[in-house]
Amino acid sequence: MSDIQIDKLAETISTGLQKWSREVEGEVKKAVDETMKELVSNTKRDAPVKTGDYKKSISSKVTVNKDGEYQKTWFVKPPHYRLAHLLENGHAKRGGGRVEPRKHIGKNAKIAREEFERKVREAIRNG
Repeated sequence: MSDIQIDKLAETISTGLQKWSREVEGEVKKAVDETMKELVSNTKRDAPVKTGDYKKSISSKVTVNKDGEYQKTWFVKPPHYRLAHLLENGHAKRGGGRVEPRKHIGKNAKIAREEFERKVREAIRNG
């Protein structure tokens, strides 16, 4: 343990907190990237396949990347984005009746959310 002069205590604490904050921020950014990669992979794996075009259209992109903020968004590229809601929730058939839902987004989003929260808690704890 180093000797800290009393008049430098506030500065030392501030410097330590800033360092910890940068480390946690880096770990959270890493958790966002890892979790999004897993979410895209899992939804592609579970997506229904007719021609394979819908599955290939599942992707993610960085939507916010500025000081202290980092966000990625899962999406389906055009023109197949219209299918996501219909496949996940089912829809009415043209001649009557309904098409059963093919749950592939919601269940994987829930898993990703839980995994991300676990990674963030770990990053804060280990800072």
